[in-house]
Amino acid sequence: MSIDLMQGLAACGDDAKGIQKFNQLVFGSPLHDGQLDTALNCRKETNLISPGNSWGKTEYVAREAVRYCWFKLVHGTAYTSFHDWLTKDYRALVCSYQFDVAKESYQRLERLYDHGTPVTALVSRIIRSDPPKVEFSNGSVLDFGSLDQGGRHVEATRRQAIWVDEVGHMPDFRNIYRGILYPRTIGVQGVIWLLGTPKPQTDPWLYEVARDGENPDSYYSFRPGSSFENTFWPSSERVRILANPELFHQASLQRLHNEGLEVSIENLEEYGCFTEMGRQVVLGEFILAGGLYFNKAHVLRMFRGEHGFGLPTGSCVTAWDLGGSKKSADATVGITLDLGTKPWTVTRLEHLPGGTVDWEEKYALIEQCSAEDKPFVIGVDVTGGTGDSISEELFNRGLPIEPFHFGGSTNKKLDMLRNLQSRMEMHGEGFKGWLRFPNFREYPELEERKKEFDFYRLEDTKLTQDTVMAMAMATKLAVDYADVEPLLGIHL
Repeated sequence: MSIDLMQGLAACGDDAKGIQKFNQLVFGSPLHDGQLDTALNCRKETNLISPGNSWGKTEYVAREAVRYCWFKLVHGTAYTSFHDWLTKDYRALVCSYQFDVAKESYQRLERLYDHGTPVTALVSRIIRSDPPKVEFSNGSVLDFGSLDQGGRHVEATRRQAIWVDEVGHMPDFRNIYRGILYPRTIGVQGVIWLLGTPKPQTDPWLYEVARDGENPDSYYSFRPGSSFENTFWPSSERVRILANPELFHQASLQRLHNEGLEVSIENLEEYGCFTEMGRQVVLGEFILAGGLYFNKAHVLRMFRGEHGFGLPTGSCVTAWDLGGSKKSADATVGITLDLGTKPWTVTRLEHLPGGTVDWEEKYALIEQCSAEDKPFVIGVDVTGGTGDSISEELFNRGLPIEPFHFGGSTNKKLDMLRNLQSRMEMHGEGFKGWLRFPNFREYPELEERKKEFDFYRLEDTKLTQDTVMAMAMATKLAVDYADVEPLLGIHL
């Protein structure tokens, strides 16, 4: 390494000026403004970045991985002592749902190393195995790996820095994060960055992280990355993207042009030019699975059971989502889940449109269904205005009631929905998905119930969602009370 390069790197601080100088010295160009802002402000223990197309996600990961390894950065500490810089063990990891995705960042570094750039001076050697490994002159090691099969390929080594690329492709990422990635950072002040835009299979836990991370006092940080932040984005490519009607409302864009205004994020926003997909693909907004919550293939599988409605064969749980008595009120839905089968089967579905029965009739129906099915617990949504009186009335009838108070607490509701989604996705021994309704082709009344799952969104205040919530409650009870082996080593 030349003396000039060494002196230049030694002068690079962990601030905006130092970060840009490092990138200029090592990679020949600075970060664009959005990347720099991300490097400066996404520094909590877990950071979620949702970049738009052409934001430069893969390049950013490669550059930051080199910078962190060279300076041995850890959470809450800008630089260690010179002695630590030479001797302290430092391991970083770039990974994704498939190794080939993480390998894209490696290939950038490999090319720079092979062509004798300053990266060559920082790196002592590259182990070109599969997966490969980059060893730096100061002893830092940068690994590349796959999170396929629940993260079992990740080496059980402490990591000071972890980047997860294309995190939106992993439907059960929360369990990988909690069971594999975060434990690797304990004891070494490790930091995790999660990068990727949402996909149809994205774990809704990431949606929670995004919403929570908007609060500056949160444990998490969240940052969308707009394509317009990339000042290196060719103008010809920008023009091409603007012409895509999937991303921009062309009539709104034409009005902006007619008034002689420049194309900027502010003007595009003011004139309502972005479609919902455009907000996600271009602005990097975290819109979960295009707004939909459940994977339609999993919904279809759930409504293709080989059984009919009837009495449960073994232990069961029942849940009721109670609507009001006015015609404009939500429906009342009761679901019994038979736990004596694998997968668990819905043996009862009561659906009473709003205003069709009064409260006394509802209580009598719940009592009658309980006498027939003999559930060992009955979940009841008591979120509404009559909450406590519902519990009291049913308790006085001798029913084993467990009230659900999830109204007003988004986390409780999301926990139940996430639990439901996980059970729809998880596989058991010899079957896929843990939940089955009877086949909707044989029971036409189930077609409307299936649509509730097909088109369910987290912003559900204007949606028909009663069957979804009754099923979410029943599944929560099943997981809490059923004596089953943990799936994939995971206790829900």
